[in-house]
Amino acid sequence: MLHCKKICGRKVLHLLDRLSRRFPLAEPDLLRLMHRTLITDTVRALILDELRRLHEGVLARYGLLPSQLQAWKAALDT
Repeated sequence: MLHCKKICGRKVLHLLDRLSRRFPLAEPDLLRLMHRTLITDTVRALILDELRRLHEGVLARYGLLPSQLQAWKAALDT
């Protein structure tokens, strides 16, 4: 049993090594890293603004039920 674990472990390590050489990690985008919080807050604000604008006339477009809209508005008011 121990022998099998060593062989299987070696195969996994070999596979991971091959994959890491074939698909190297991209360098991080420094601009996004520096402004991650600002981007997150801005996107969250935009989404909440769009959700606040929802009304009965556009429910079918988004596949929503009137009860879901009412539940969302009730949660938003609290």
